[in-house]
Amino acid sequence: MSLPSGWDTHIACSEGTNLQARPMSQLTVRSISAELVRSLKQRAAAHGRSAEAEHREILRKAFQTGDDDFAARAKALRGRLRSTVDSSEIIRADRDRDGSA
Repeated sequence: MSLPSGWDTHIACSEGTNLQARPMSQLTVRSISAELVRSLKQRAAAHGRSAEAEHREILRKAFQTGDDDFAARAKALRGRLRSTVDSSEIIRADRDRDGSA
């Protein structure tokens, strides 16, 4: 398979039989503070990835779309915001107060 000039290739292999060449783009980010680079490297190390792989993952997640992604984020948010307070008791108290006034 012939690819256009300047394209890098990534060979994907499934079960050792189907080889596909896919174009992979490169991204250069300039004027990044040393602190930001250090943070990226620390985050990458925490996830067991290279800084380049971590950067790809950050970009992938930032631009990920779809209902599955929304559902996953909503579930995570509900988990973080879960309260032990039964709001029905608060609503009943408000209704009782407003009804007796």
